[in-house]
Amino acid sequence: MSNPHGGPETWGINYNNTFEWNLRIKPEASFRPGLESGSRRARFDARVKSKLDYKYINPFTGEVGDKSIGTHLFLE
Repeated sequence: MSNPHGGPETWGINYNNTFEWNLRIKPEASFRPGLESGSRRARFDARVKSKLDYKYINPFTGEVGDKSIGTHLFLE
């Protein structure tokens, strides 16, 4: 669903106020001070629930792991 306040779009299955999987699309680059260089491009994050926590997933490679796997994936 799009965010009417201009933030990231968040998609996923929300079960009992917990996302089973979560896709956050950030279509606009961000240039706020202190952000990682990967934030300066359109990007997305992908997560799946795994027991009590979330694992990040790279849908292009199938890798599952920590934030380094599934954040700042470029849309282009």
